[in-house]
Amino acid sequence: MDVVELRRRLKDIKKLPACPKIIPQAIKLSRNPDTPISAYERLISQDPALTADVLRSVNSPYYGMRNPVSSLKVALNIIGLQEIFRLILNASFHKTFQKTFHKLSYNFDVFWKHSQMTANAAHVLAQTFAPKFTAEAYIAGLLHDIGIPVMEEFFCEEWTDVIFLCEEGKNYLEAEERIFGVTHAGIVSFLLANWNIPENITVPVQYHHTPLSADIHTSIVHIVYFADRLAIHLMKDSEENVTQETLDKDHIWNELLVHFPQYKPLDDTRFLEKIKPVIARRLLVAA
Repeated sequence: MDVVELRRRLKDIKKLPACPKIIPQAIKLSRNPDTPISAYERLISQDPALTADVLRSVNSPYYGMRNPVSSLKVALNIIGLQEIFRLILNASFHKTFQKTFHKLSYNFDVFWKHSQMTANAAHVLAQTFAPKFTAEAYIAGLLHDIGIPVMEEFFCEEWTDVIFLCEEGKNYLEAEERIFGVTHAGIVSFLLANWNIPENITVPVQYHHTPLSADIHTSIVHIVYFADRLAIHLMKDSEENVTQETLDKDHIWNELLVHFPQYKPLDDTRFLEKIKPVIARRLLVAA
């Protein structure tokens, strides 16, 4: 299949997920550091399911509340602006994708676990290496692999051919390229562009396997690449089949460390152990 044919078929898919309506509003709020919590409260209160997710999260053992919190306003003040933003993204996208994907050969929640861990890693790495782009890095990390279930759900025959090539020993990304004309990164970047997601998010998603090829938004591109690698490293062996990947400090990893020495801490075991609990944490969203 060539890229033109793939794009035509993607445009013809009637059940392709639409961007959750709340996301553009949440991104807009996140861009202004002076946005008050009350603005997020007004936004979240329009969605009872999202409100329930916020309350579920604040009443989880992570926050150690002695008494149950039932007020959205109180909950939002407890968890803070950054956590609010992450909850909106996780809950909204999780709900959208769960409604979309029904033919997957694996548990979607395991896939979403990797997405969350990559987003967490991207956020903590951005805080360290590119503080201006923490929101963009988190979104890109959360959505970077969504092209994989899109392939299996809407291109079942071609997906089977990809898996067959992998079983014959073909590299997963090479198999995708051979069958689809692009990898899952290309498919998801097409989807995000249709959603009018900003370029500083779509570009890191598109190049999360090939960061050396990106010539714009390179800071976020590098962070999402490293975040994906670290999230894979923390997955159980039994879960790796979902992403078809294993941690591999390949020539890309090494070359980035050579040309961008600020990332050298990623080769420091103490630094990785420090951020490991942050990466592994999962936000609670409704099933």
